[in-house]
Amino acid sequence: MFDRIVVPFDGPDVLDAVLPTLTRVIGQRDAEIILLKLERPHPEGGGSGEEDEIPSKFLLNPSRTTRLARRGAPVEEILAVVEGTEASLVAMASQGRHGLARLLFGSLIERVIRSCPAPVLAVRAKEDVEPRDVHTVLLPIDESLDWKASAACAADLARRHEAAVIVLRATSPEGREAAERQAHELCGELVSAGVVAYAFVEEGAPASVIPRAAADHEADLIVMATHPRHGLSRLRLGGVMEDVLREARVPVMAVPAALSTAWVPAQAMVEE
Repeated sequence: MFDRIVVPFDGPDVLDAVLPTLTRVIGQRDAEIILLKLERPHPEGGGSGEEDEIPSKFLLNPSRTTRLARRGAPVEEILAVVEGTEASLVAMASQGRHGLARLLFGSLIERVIRSCPAPVLAVRAKEDVEPRDVHTVLLPIDESLDWKASAACAADLARRHEAAVIVLRATSPEGREAAERQAHELCGELVSAGVVAYAFVEEGAPASVIPRAAADHEADLIVMATHPRHGLSRLRLGGVMEDVLREARVPVMAVPAALSTAWVPAQAMVEE
């Protein structure tokens, strides 16, 4: 599913933070990794030797690594490379440790998520957050159908890792009955497709329910839907996504609702 991955970085600390988690999420597959160096307008010099050595520490096949360098506006350069290479995933640091440059902090990753045509894996690169294998995937959904592509990604990752999927629906008290019906229907589809899945409905605002559920269920990855180019749906930037990126202690995969990977009936998934 993820055969060409763009990893934006501006120094070795970013690569050292992102690559260990990336390999745990996608598995050690023979994917092409595009290391995109975001250089300052007036760089002090070329890439360091440390940067050159890091991929061989974490990647199964470092020879499948391509290096690019760009000096323009970071968001525009990242999106241009993603579209030009037809990348299927972007992996970025959402928060830094030590001296990670401000370039990859805060609003940059949110702006990339807002416009990126491919899923974005946001890695929380904090010293107190260690990379871990994927055993449990948290899949938040809402009353819309915007989660179909994220459900397909979550199912694929769960099968890849033999992991469980936690279907989570945040709701109001008056909407609980409909929310439970929707969450259990999706859970049933996942189970029929050979994925271990559980449905949970929690009352409250998604921005607070999602990070809390990730901790309570010991999720290793959150996969949630976004709306590219049109703001985000009910899991929107400036609201839920921003809060989840800030509060969650595990990687977050933001999947565009318009992604061509769409949810398919359980029988079709089994036949695949």
